[in-house]
Amino acid sequence: MNIFYFFRPKPKLFVAFDEGQGEPTIFIHGIASDSSCWDLVRQVLKEVNGRRAIGLDLLGFGNSPKPKSSMYSLEDHAKAIERTIKKMKLNGPCTIVGHSLGGLVAIQLASRQKLNIKQLFVCAPPIYLNEDLKLSVSKYERTTRAKNNVYFSLYKAIARRPNMSLKAARLIANRFSDFYLSEATWVPFKRSLTNSINDQSTFNELANLNLKVTIIYGRLDVFLVPIHYKQAAELNKNIQLTTFNGGHTLSKKFSQVVVEELTTSFRKKPKHL
Repeated sequence: MNIFYFFRPKPKLFVAFDEGQGEPTIFIHGIASDSSCWDLVRQVLKEVNGRRAIGLDLLGFGNSPKPKSSMYSLEDHAKAIERTIKKMKLNGPCTIVGHSLGGLVAIQLASRQKLNIKQLFVCAPPIYLNEDLKLSVSKYERTTRAKNNVYFSLYKAIARRPNMSLKAARLIANRFSDFYLSEATWVPFKRSLTNSINDQSTFNELANLNLKVTIIYGRLDVFLVPIHYKQAAELNKNIQLTTFNGGHTLSKKFSQVVVEELTTSFRKKPKHL
């Protein structure tokens, strides 16, 4: 390992929003996204008194630093959040809400036990074991929905060509109007995909957590392996599963379910989106 790795920058993250008062709820977005994905959830939670909502852009995404030296592993993402929370002097209990990659990061944070985390809400976490990703890609490739899914296309392309360029990836991404890859986020995207999603030990960490965990996922989400959620819940009675008819993105429906779960835990009645 290069000696300069040990002296690499240790950046803090961009705080996209920090509103309200009281016990904080920290929101972590997914890969190739930023904190704006939580806008629908925020609109409702603003009306829940006594709660503080904080949104952090993950390392390498949004307005957060994008260090070239980072491998963008789950540990790297977790450490950046821990530094940011420490800088904000948040020492009391907090709730963590993470979507997709952000869900994996939330579990990593709880497993590290560096923060005072009260409970987790993990939304559509891509928890894989061994050959799960390859098998799910192989199975999904035979469906018609594969043609219209940018994430699947990039998963497959990067798996086959680990050193593919941004230019080549854009040829895939440009077919989708709601997806954009930039020069700044390409390396963080590729490394997060490789080192956080494709290479993980999240199942074991989840099964051993000693705090309340609510996993929320759509029954139409083709990238998940729900059996692992059920297996983890059998091993750890702190885990609760909530499902709905929907996919992977934080749609209006998905956001409504998140709000309902959060406000139930806050002992407040949710407002419909």
